[in-house]
Amino acid sequence: MAFLDETQAPRNILLLAAQRARDQGVGAEEVLIAEGMIDESVYYRALALRLECPYIDRAASLASGFDYRAALRASVARADTGQENFEWLMAPRGRQVVDLLRLAQKLAPPRIALCGPSLFSALVRAKGRRALSEDASFALSRADERLSASAPQVRRSNFLGVALSIATLVGLVATAPRMLEVSSLFLSILFFGGIYVRSCAIAAHFLRQPVAPPALSDRALPTYTIIAPMYREASVSAQFVAALKALDYPAAKLEIKLVLENDDAETAEALRKAGLAPNMEIVIAPSGAPRTKPRALNVALPLARGKLLAIYDAEDRPEPDQLRIAAAAYALAGPRVACLQARLTVDNGGEGFFPFFFAIGYASLFDVINPGLGKLGMPMPLGGTSNHFRGITYQAHP
Repeated sequence: MAFLDETQAPRNILLLAAQRARDQGVGAEEVLIAEGMIDESVYYRALALRLECPYIDRAASLASGFDYRAALRASVARADTGQENFEWLMAPRGRQVVDLLRLAQKLAPPRIALCGPSLFSALVRAKGRRALSEDASFALSRADERLSASAPQVRRSNFLGVALSIATLVGLVATAPRMLEVSSLFLSILFFGGIYVRSCAIAAHFLRQPVAPPALSDRALPTYTIIAPMYREASVSAQFVAALKALDYPAAKLEIKLVLENDDAETAEALRKAGLAPNMEIVIAPSGAPRTKPRALNVALPLARGKLLAIYDAEDRPEPDQLRIAAAAYALAGPRVACLQARLTVDNGGEGFFPFFFAIGYASLFDVINPGLGKLGMPMPLGGTSNHFRGITYQAHP
């Protein structure tokens, strides 16, 4: 980032960013932008000036027929040369910046143009809107239909389940004189079976308390992506943004994607008024069906660059050190660990009778039963939020 010394950027800010970049093991420009020391447009405009190539701060025309996932991963997209006077649009990061500076004298200026990563992401998503919408809805079933609810075997199993239920009902009616006793016996087996499983989980939880994993240094921390699907959440937007800003994690290693539907302008405006951090990005999901949380997550997944990924809901207020704890746990976990579930806590238990017992139910499940089931190696229910996954490498499917 030495070329920034020729701009209006204060030298003490550049030196501070360089020191933090060394401590965290990231590029200095990532620290500069993520921590708000310098605006993204200022940095890339100065870089374009240094490379003697155009800087784009407008809607640029991209060529048709490209793989939007590959373009987002590489931060490079082919331009429509019929509309633009350059061949490639780039939003370089990290090592790419170093390589470009080394090749500066060999680059023909008209061949490339630069823009900021946020604009690049928006342009690529806009150009690949149809493919992005299709992939968000159907990529899973196309990749492996056995994992999708639309798979034929799932529909067959549903049919068999209905048939079995009807047969059971017919059998109970046929034995009407003893239907009460048969139903009571069946329900008692289920009831006491649930008690037995929970009792084993409680015993396993209290027999051996887990040891907290050692904390990782900033340099050893992996990059992290947070995805938060939101719909009509304007009332909690400011609270949610404040909670995300309070996370104790290096900003240069953290990216946050807030996924909104295209008709939810109210939430988008509330988020902007809340004051988004430089590492936060609003992602508008293209029109499509079904309009669900999983589809919104699928829209944002191609944008995720983190080695670890967390999913939050808009009403969440994660503890500031949650990401560090999850990263440390993954550093010790084996390759078979695919997901970490944070403990969920209801914080309005004192507001009435029902909230009180709702809070107790959450506390018993996430503080006792789930940890016990984990120690027994048994399946456990996920909470649907505050889930932490390993990063995924995406491949395009025909």
